[in-house]
Amino acid sequence: MVKQTKKVGFITHLEDFFLYDERQRWKAIGWIVSIAGVFGSVELSFLHVSIDDCIFSVSIIILLISVAWIGWYCSFKNFENLKLSSSKRSILTQVAFATVAVFLGVSIFRIQQATSERKLQRIAIGPIDPASIGETQALLMKAMDAHVRIAPSLVESMGKRFIDASSQNPSAWNAALQFVNYRSSLNSSFPSLPDTTNEPAFRDKYVINIPTGEERPKFSLKGFVSANRAAQTGYIGEDRNEGLTSGPAWIVMEGGEVGLDGIQLRNVILHNVEVSYYGGPVIMQNVYFVNCTFKMTIHRQTQNLALALLYSPSAMSFESPLPADHSGI
Repeated sequence: MVKQTKKVGFITHLEDFFLYDERQRWKAIGWIVSIAGVFGSVELSFLHVSIDDCIFSVSIIILLISVAWIGWYCSFKNFENLKLSSSKRSILTQVAFATVAVFLGVSIFRIQQATSERKLQRIAIGPIDPASIGETQALLMKAMDAHVRIAPSLVESMGKRFIDASSQNPSAWNAALQFVNYRSSLNSSFPSLPDTTNEPAFRDKYVINIPTGEERPKFSLKGFVSANRAAQTGYIGEDRNEGLTSGPAWIVMEGGEVGLDGIQLRNVILHNVEVSYYGGPVIMQNVYFVNCTFKMTIHRQTQNLALALLYSPSAMSFESPLPADHSGI
């Protein structure tokens, strides 16, 4: 007599997995949590990604492994010897170890953050002391490289101390600029808008100061808005959108170096740009500095800009004194 094998479909196997096959279900949970836990711990402890980015990537890993596991189970699993009960001890052990791994990863990240903040508070007390200045710069550079997020309020208050101290001790200015660089590394803003870089009406419309011998940033334009609200970069007093009915919503600059003296910017994002400013006239409206570095000499207006950068959580506006015969954007 030939044994008949009943063929069942994907949905039936899916039902078996969630309702009856306790062993495979717990095995899947154990492996998924273990892999995600190790992955998250490596990201936090060794790659120094932010907690938000780590949570996102671990969520994606969990989703992908879950889908792959269920797909394998429903398509290739041999169901003849299905057992409906088994000991959960080994699976729970896996889950426990993974939980500990995640906890340790998060704890290490938090410890790094708390340690950096306590050390910054300790060494930044003397903003005119050469040793304090050097240690502060080194700590901020290390925090940037390791993606350690120091509380913005602490960066603002300590940075202001060094900006104020730079009037008495020029050496403090280098530490002040490092605070500004670090604050810029915390910013993030990339609008998801259509690319309008090659729009004929906008081509070669916008200008920027490029210091002699330095690399020009890569320009791109994003979105459409009416001309009176459009982004622009140019010399103070010019309207680079004159004669247009519409213009780009944003101008994005990537890499290279730009000079701010004598120019006006509106709705501009500078990313990974080296920015130089020496205290001349400048008008900025709704400008983002994302992971930028700054070259500025000590001057009343450069100090004012440094303070504005420290205290701006995202987009900033800033204006320095202008000659009487100039007007803004």
